[in-house]
Amino acid sequence: MKNLNNTHFDQYVELFNSQGKEAAIEYVVQECNTDYLAFQRKLRNKSNYVYDRRAKKYRVPNNEDQFMSLEELCTTTAASKKKEITTDSNRDKVLFDTIIIDLMKDRLTEIAKYIVFEQSSREIHIDSERLQQDGYTLTIN
Repeated sequence: MKNLNNTHFDQYVELFNSQGKEAAIEYVVQECNTDYLAFQRKLRNKSNYVYDRRAKKYRVPNNEDQFMSLEELCTTTAASKKKEITTDSNRDKVLFDTIIIDLMKDRLTEIAKYIVFEQSSREIHIDSERLQQDGYTLTIN
């Protein structure tokens, strides 16, 4: 396999774009003494050329595409801020919900000290003496 350089790649791309794939394959096999698939791999890995599928031609990528325009930058930051705000509000809501759940658990454990529900017999047992000892008053309506 011959050592390939940029002039081989340039000649190949020029032939491919102007005369077609068959002429380019013939150039690779005869002039470069290289397998066509191996040449294509080296073209992709070692050169700046990319294949444009829409145009069906090789081209050098534009460096302008690497940078965002001012409008793209402005719209991107606005979208990211909105996303950040919704993420923060979701996090705050989750935190608030966990606080409420913890408070409810505390209340239920406090009530469970004095009241016992027996669902099988459909009875409610209230320890009124313990309630009064802990400072609560019991009112039954």
